[in-house]
Amino acid sequence: FIPISLYVSLATVQMITRYFVVQDVCCYDDEGDEPCQVRQVSLLDELGQVSHIFSDKTGTLTSNLMSFRRCYLCGVEYGVGETAIAKSLRAMAEDADRPPEG
Repeated sequence: FIPISLYVSLATVQMITRYFVVQDVCCYDDEGDEPCQVRQVSLLDELGQVSHIFSDKTGTLTSNLMSFRRCYLCGVEYGVGETAIAKSLRAMAEDADRPPEG
């Protein structure tokens, strides 16, 4: 037996939490000039269960865009494109191939 007042209390808390998330200045998108949008109130309960955050090498999500480029698993290459390491190696090889100036 679960009292109906418990369901009402949980729904009320979820709606109040939704209000605080929408009003949070840290969640405001300056580029789009719009606040955070909460489309499913039930997902707010799961925010505390986040265990992985993917970010760039500086620890920030600067462009808010995560793209898969390349991965090696068990000797098999997946993906396309050139990684930052490959670009650096190519630049070093090109510098080594140039004749010395002078």
